[in-house]
Amino acid sequence: MSFLPPHADITSALGALVETTLEKVPTLGPRNPKVANAGVLALSRIDHHMAGDELSRLATRVSHRGALKLINAELGARAKALDTSRPGI
Repeated sequence: MSFLPPHADITSALGALVETTLEKVPTLGPRNPKVANAGVLALSRIDHHMAGDELSRLATRVSHRGALKLINAELGARAKALDTSRPGI
């Protein structure tokens, strides 16, 4: 549950945060996967289709296994809550 009303700017900013923090730094790996996971968690708590759309977009762009696992788990939970199936599964 989120304390603020859903807004397109918030969901896109969280998506950008996830992508930016998962960019790889030469010889070190992703910038900050913990912050990326927090961004995914924040998106998962927004109960609006915009957050689901952003998570779906991230599922196609993210290659970090840990973050991708969280994204897919949330998309699966949203599909189950809506009693639908995810396309591509």
